[in-house]
This record gives sequence, C-alpha cells and structure tokens, in this order.
Amino acid sequence: MSYENTQDSALDVVTTMGAVLSEFKHMVKVEMPNVSTVYDPQLSYDTAVAKFLKENKNYDGGPLPLFAYNRNISNYGDVGLQRRSRNVTGTLKLDGLSGIAKYAVMHGEFIINFMYITQSMEEVERFEVAYYGAEGISKTTEITVSMPQLGDFSYFLEYNELDDIVVEKDGSYYKGIIGTVKCRGMYFTFKGQSDLIKEISARIISSNNIPLLKENEVLENVSIDETN
Repeated sequence: MSYENTQDSALDVVTTMGAVLSEFKHMVKVEMPNVSTVYDPQLSYDTAVAKFLKENKNYDGGPLPLFAYNRNISNYGDVGLQRRSRNVTGTLKLDGLSGIAKYAVMHGEFIINFMYITQSMEEVERFEVAYYGAEGISKTTEITVSMPQLGDFSYFLEYNELDDIVVEKDGSYYKGIIGTVKCRGMYFTFKGQSDLIKEISARIISSNNIPLLKENEVLENVSIDETN
C-alpha cells in the first residue's frame, strides 16, 4: 500500500488560523484597553489567572478584570461558500525564493469561547449591556487579516448569548461572564519545502506584529503567545 503523504509531512505545514485568532485578540485589546487578556486552553478562573501572571511577570497591577479565551476545533459550516465550495487548492511562489508552496483554503468556521472576570458588578453590567446593545466587542462583526501576497481577507463574527458564573477564591467572590463567538471565513494552509514554509510563516506573523518564528515552530503556536 502506498501513501501520498510522507512521514512527518505536517511539520512542513503552516496555517493562518492562528493569525485570525491573533486579530480577534487585538480587537478585544483595542476595545477594552484596561482589561488583561490571556489565551487559556482550560478557560477557568484559576488557570487563566495563573497563565496571565506567568506570562506577565513584570506586570504592575492585579490581573482583574481579565478576558480569557480559547477556541474549538474548526468545521466546514453551512453558510454561503461554506456550503458551495468547501475546499480550494493552488500553488504560491514567493518573490526571491525558489520553489513553490501548495496551499489549500477551507471555507469554514470555529468557535471562540471567552470568559470575562471581575470583582465589580458595575463592570459586569456595563459589559453585559454593551454586548447585547451591539456595542463593546460585539460591535465588531468583521475583522480583516492581511495575508502577504494573497491580500486582505474578511472574517465574520457572530456573537451568541451570554451566561454567568460566580467564582469563590480564598473567601472572595468574583463574577464571570462566559460566551461564544463564531468566526467564519477562509482559512489557509500552506505546505512546501522547509525554507519556503518558514518564509511564509515569517511574513504572516510580520503582518500581525507577532515575533518571528523559532525554528520548527508553527504559526498557530506563536500567534497566541500573550507575552507580546
């Protein structure tokens, strides 16, 4: 039996999904400049606070209010191009480099889960009213991500209903708002020779003001680094 893929072929793949998540984070920080942000896979009070403090050792002040977020696995979705043309493939050649990179485009979506935590009921109410009034973060229903040599691409945000939680920690109580945002658009994956993939990674990261890749580090791992 023969296979088209070679061993560890995924090591020479870079995706732009992380760049989209990075742009979402940037939008939140612009809208809520006095709120701490952190990517937390577990999305709990303890893990989010611990991760923020670990990544911001020189931070002068407490971590609250805190906006923590993560994302679910992506899927195709069932709207517009998502239904009619789920996958597109092609090739890309970067100026000044030999060889070409194969790319695939998925018309799909993923869910961003978030948790906003504060001790102030006034801040909770402001967030809640603004969110449902299409103000605050929910006023931004479209973000644009620049893909070098491909152009600017729009990603559409759909905000779902909120829920709330109460956290007790060391005798103190914190109020949390939890919610989800659907992010829909075109997600690119590039594959090719190692040097070309690293160059694509560097260009995508540069367009989002994210530090250059470390060797053998994929874009998605870098784009959610909250130490930037």
